[in-house]
Amino acid sequence: MGSPSKVVYVHQYFKTPSEGGGIRSYHLAKSLVQKGIEVVMITSHNAPSYLQKKVEGIHVHYLPIPYSNHLSFTKRILAFVRFMFKSIYLLHKVKQVDVCYVMTTPLSTGVIALYAKFVKRIPYIFEIGDLWPSVPVQMGVIRNKLLTSFLFFFEKLVYRQARAIVALSPAIADYIQALVPQKEIRCIPNIASTAFFDTHIADDGCFRIGYFGTAGMANKLVFLLAAAKQAKEKSLNVHFDIMAEGAELTFIKEEKEKMNLTNLSFFSYGGKEKVKERLLLCQAIYISFADIPLLATGSPNKLFDGLSAGKLIIINFEGWIKKLIEENECGFSYNPHHTDEFVQELIIFLRDRDKLMTYQENARALAMHYSEENAANKLYELMVNFQKMK
Repeated sequence: MGSPSKVVYVHQYFKTPSEGGGIRSYHLAKSLVQKGIEVVMITSHNAPSYLQKKVEGIHVHYLPIPYSNHLSFTKRILAFVRFMFKSIYLLHKVKQVDVCYVMTTPLSTGVIALYAKFVKRIPYIFEIGDLWPSVPVQMGVIRNKLLTSFLFFFEKLVYRQARAIVALSPAIADYIQALVPQKEIRCIPNIASTAFFDTHIADDGCFRIGYFGTAGMANKLVFLLAAAKQAKEKSLNVHFDIMAEGAELTFIKEEKEKMNLTNLSFFSYGGKEKVKERLLLCQAIYISFADIPLLATGSPNKLFDGLSAGKLIIINFEGWIKKLIEENECGFSYNPHHTDEFVQELIIFLRDRDKLMTYQENARALAMHYSEENAANKLYELMVNFQKMK
């Protein structure tokens, strides 16, 4: 059996490299186009009106649904619901589709997937990057027991009805396999842009640790502030650079001033080029999550940017990423409630630059396993064989 000729790709937050944010769907959709598959992308943007245009051969439909990390939980849910209904309306008009590739979060995209299967008679592949509803339930965002029960029922229904499932991490794959043991699950982690990021370091005499990404509840950047405070108290020649956006950013900036952290700076959030420029000055990157176990199952974009740029990886959580960076000797993890652990680990690399360089080289070597080409080949192989799956 050959590959499908036309795919509808649903991703509410489709971004190009110049826009910033996660660009996994951009790379994967572009790779399918290069393989001769027609790709119709259904997404949203913050503009006031509907827009349709071609991006690298991808037919992109931008639905006017404003969204940002600054929105309240209720307004986010409303944005998810609006995207769901508008996507279904748009999908209904698209003809001769062979497969739908539907991304979550949010889990509400599962309704689009089920509509495709039962109304349009189009099989779907479901991609899972974050575990909904388990994560918001663990975080205490969703507390209603009746709603929680329904969401877990719906989650399992969406997984069962998928022709195949793509998990962004081994931990997510294990979680899904336990829920639906008979389902075909492929692990295709996020992409390391090894061709884009330069491993050169513009050393300015200070050991710089960069944080790039979201400043939200799930990230708990107060952990980073505590680490910066400890580094300052120990008079370490370390500076933290934060390039982030999100609901918690104003609070984090206020806390930084209260703590008088002169070893921490904020930079305007930007696309890949801005991240690349800032990474050139950094020796390490910092990845932060709140101490909610399921958050550690994810596949954060900035991990792969850090690997691509050959940086020491510093994390404050347990899980598959901790195992990955420790086994490949390219970073360390510490308990965020014990910042003395952070300092003890960091001092090793401040004193031993040869070891630092070895870990940075190991990071770059590991990035090669997560190249755009590898991810694209895995997805294409899945597309070719999905018709044989149940």
